Amino acid sequence: MRARRRRTRRLISRAFWKSRQSAAGQSPRQWLVLGELALPARHAAVTEQTNGLAMLTVCGPHAVEILKKRLSIDIARFAGDEAAITLAAHIGGRVWREGEIFILACFRSLAEALHHALMEAAATFNTGRG
Repeated sequence: MRARRRRTRRLISRAFWKSRQSAAGQSPRQWLVLGELALPARHAAVTEQTNGLAMLTVCGPHAVEILKKRLSIDIARFAGDEAAITLAAHIGGRVWREGEIFILACFRSLAEALHHALMEAAATFNTGRG
């Protein structure tokens, strides 16, 4: 059984790498894949989340300070290849980093509240630009 799991993990990892998709680890044997991923049905169970999730990006010179105010994890130590399921302003979601851009995904119905919380945290860094 363990050998089969390892083989499946390697197959999925190779598929991510070859397709150059963004993928965020969710938990053991669970990923959030952005885009299409061709896998034989025997290797994965796929559910479409297209209409269920909203994604917000935070970037710029104050991104870490803004996220520190709203996330319940130490975002300053967050590496580029890490992903986490955490609370952001009391809203459950996923966060990962792509270069200098932080991406937060939450249920679509909560996106407006998360956006408001992030804008509120960013207000202290307002430089007068729109």
